[in-house]
Amino acid sequence: MGGGELAGAGGLRPPAGAEAALRHLAESDLIAVVTVTVGGITEANGAFLRMLGYSDEDLAARPLGWQAMTPPEWAPADQAALAELQATGICAPFRKEYWRKDGSRVPIEISAVMLDWEPLRWAYFIRDASAEKQAEEAARQAAELAALAAELSQAVTVADVAQALADRLRQAMGAKLVVLVEADPERPALRYVNLHDVPQELARQWPELDATADSPAVRAWRSGKPVFLPDPHTMDAELPHLAAARTAAGTGACLATPLITGGKVTGVLTVTWPEPQQLSPAQQQFLATMAGYAAQTLTRARQFETEHAVAHKLQQAIISPIENADARVEVNAMYRPATTGLEVGGDWYDVLTVSDECVALIVGDVVGHGIGAASVMGQLRSALRGLLLAGMQPAAALEALDKFASIVPGAQFASCLVAFLNAEQQRLTVSVAGHMPPLIVDAHGQASFFEDAQDPPLGFTDTARRTTTLEFPRGSTIILFTDGLVERRGESLDGGMEQLATAAAEQSGRGIGRLSDRLIRELVRDSFHDDDVAIICARLLAHDPATFTRTAAAEPTQVRALRHEFADWLRAIGAHGQAHAELCIAAGEALANCAEHAYWGTDRRSMTIEATASNNHVRATVRDSGRWQPPSGDPARGHGLPVIRKLMDRVQVITELTGTTVVLERSLGERE
Repeated sequence: MGGGELAGAGGLRPPAGAEAALRHLAESDLIAVVTVTVGGITEANGAFLRMLGYSDEDLAARPLGWQAMTPPEWAPADQAALAELQATGICAPFRKEYWRKDGSRVPIEISAVMLDWEPLRWAYFIRDASAEKQAEEAARQAAELAALAAELSQAVTVADVAQALADRLRQAMGAKLVVLVEADPERPALRYVNLHDVPQELARQWPELDATADSPAVRAWRSGKPVFLPDPHTMDAELPHLAAARTAAGTGACLATPLITGGKVTGVLTVTWPEPQQLSPAQQQFLATMAGYAAQTLTRARQFETEHAVAHKLQQAIISPIENADARVEVNAMYRPATTGLEVGGDWYDVLTVSDECVALIVGDVVGHGIGAASVMGQLRSALRGLLLAGMQPAAALEALDKFASIVPGAQFASCLVAFLNAEQQRLTVSVAGHMPPLIVDAHGQASFFEDAQDPPLGFTDTARRTTTLEFPRGSTIILFTDGLVERRGESLDGGMEQLATAAAEQSGRGIGRLSDRLIRELVRDSFHDDDVAIICARLLAHDPATFTRTAAAEPTQVRALRHEFADWLRAIGAHGQAHAELCIAAGEALANCAEHAYWGTDRRSMTIEATASNNHVRATVRDSGRWQPPSGDPARGHGLPVIRKLMDRVQVITELTGTTVVLERSLGERE
């Protein structure tokens, strides 16, 4: 019969007026027209048959089941439309999909009108919406690609790239797993870039992919072409040795797309879904474009990480370890790089012992970042070291450094602060060249900035620089820092300095061993910050450095604080390495025993740790005033004293009616 006529199986006819209008529309072949009963499609024009891939013979053989043509996720929409049709006689256009005869899907827009009420018979008017869906999909994909490009532009490391790609593909494509692998240049293997995204059981079985064994990723890597396995049956038929792993991972479909850089396959992007997938050519091209973005960004990230490692070594070489020979002064310093660019910048710190009584504390800041700024910083730092070690006072050294800075490209406008801390005289001597003022915290926790002696930055003055001397009693702390610690975009500098003063005052009662790190963590909270930070914290000890005494409530929560203070004291007397670690562990175990066992059945009281150092030897005692509870018999407990005895040179446990004392002794040298 003609392509524009209604082909039918049941011979049903609408009323004369509606019949004529319906047949005229069907014969025009401009839109798919069908007549439908509860049992199925009884008549359809050529536009409908061509859209879904059926023939006149298919329709003549039996009514086509319109419900069977509808994918299950669209069944609720069909039910709502039928209810609307029965209630009003018409159904407004809505979007859905039909299965074609070949199993593929076609997006459609469909509306309906009731023809007969008894028995129910209605007409569907169906328009192929493929072009519109493709346009919408193209717009959506363009938006997704733009969003991915924006996220990748902020990705610094390989892990950042993998995370951005995985997040975007889960959102855009409903992916379950997004796995990146890179080719090992030395071996026939593909290494995971984002191992955290791989199921744990599979990561244990395959910590890397053997490039000589068959898998979707290996196929894509070898061929340089995408490998698409749309359903479990196809995957298991082509890769039977991976069937168990596929089942365990719950994989319903898989696409492996090669990452190509400079014409060479450098890795593979593998995407899996929990259900079977029919990916259109446009969708596969979308994933290929994403893989292209990822390949370019991974190359950049790998280059960054290589340069990052080199820069880190350079920075560590330039900023040497603290040189403080005065046990009366505790010093802690830290450098934190910016998270943008390479891990080098123009900030630096230095600590020098310039005499038996005096320690020099120095911070400086060269304008800019990167290798160039680090090079200038290294020159200024080395020059200033030489001047101070030659015996110059702070102001004289900065005057000489002015002349040097004036001939070094990039050194002008650099800032610097030099402070001499004389432990014997309990005095500070400070000269400042355009730098942030130091913060001084007294023994009672009162914090204030020292803003005297401010002179211009380096390289811009021939006049004499000023020096200011101030008292620095025992227990006081001075904090020297660069502007990255207190400057924030959109916030006032005064606000940042006030935050520093507050944080330092709150930390004044704690040991200084990790003070620099604690302040940076408190003030530089953003994971993304564009300025580096250098900081020095120095404290003039309130007690004889050769002795240490602390008392606290015998509570488990106090053990950590006492252990940290003991660790700080050990560092102050020069303990390091194995000796420092083993003394800390032994003292911590003894304190934990006090907190857990000393006061069973009685009110908790106190525990005390005392220590002395002489002749490269430490003797520590941990005391309580209680009576230890008997052993519990639990084989998992009771290991504290054996551990202590193994770590120490000599251990005594003295039990008296007034309490228990544990004596720990160890040399500060390394043991065999």
